[in-house]
This record gives sequence, structure tokens and C-alpha cells, in this order.
Amino acid sequence: MLCLILHHLTSPISNFLNYKILPEKKLILEYYQGYIQASDIIGLKIKIGKNKEYSPNFNIIHDFRDTSFLFSESELLKLIDGLKSNSTIYGSRKAAYITKTPMQMAATTLFKVMKNEYLLDVNTVGSLTAAIEWVELSKEDYEEIENCLAELRKE
Repeated sequence: MLCLILHHLTSPISNFLNYKILPEKKLILEYYQGYIQASDIIGLKIKIGKNKEYSPNFNIIHDFRDTSFLFSESELLKLIDGLKSNSTIYGSRKAAYITKTPMQMAATTLFKVMKNEYLLDVNTVGSLTAAIEWVELSKEDYEEIENCLAELRKE
């Protein structure tokens, strides 16, 4: 059994999750920082789904570069099932996972393999430029999206 628990912690788990919806671009930006558990991701997705600007068909850029995942393969399967079973947050779209470490890349690639469906088309990338290209936005959108992600880190 592959385990994505990356750190043995002696202190309380700390994390920070934030998002912004850009309806004019049909895009959701999600920023993750710290030690993330499957329940954190589900909680954020439910919160986003309640936003009046939300559409389950908006593309998503997930910024996982400041994250360590703290869940097992079985918890990842529960996460996938939980997301699929919630019709208010599950839709047909593209999602880019921005990563910077091999463990982040492994975790997001495992998610891609285990999701076992076709509505969510995901790609793990190493840069914001690649993420913007994957969700089919233009290069002219780069500065605005970069600024939005910088704001999400500060809030």
C-alpha cells in the first residue's frame, strides 16, 4: 500500500487553504499551504461549491507548491469518492496541479490514475505558465493569475 504521509509530526498540524473564483475566465484558483489532509480538501471544495459565483464546469488551477499531503492511498480513494458523490461540486472541466517536489508530483499523479473517470481532465505541471496553458487561457492572463495567487498566499 502506497502511503502519502510525508512527515511524522510532533507538533499540531497547521495548514492554510484559500481560493478565488474568476467568473469572467471560468476559473477557480485554489492555494494550499502546510500539511493537508483529505478532509481539508473536501472541506474547501464544499466551501467553494457554496459560493454564488461557482460553477462545477469552471476549470481549476490548484497550487500545491507549499503543501505536504498527509493521507494514505485508502484516504485518497475516500477523497475521490467524496468529490464524485457531491453533485454540486462535481463537473466536467480541466484541472492543473502545480507542484514543485517529487512527492507532490507523485501524489497528484496517483490522484489522476485513481480517479478512474473522464469528466475531470487533470494534469500535473511544474509552473503557472504550464497550468494556464492546460486550462486553455491565454498568456496574457498570466500576470492577473499570478497576482491573484500572491493575494491568496497573504490572506
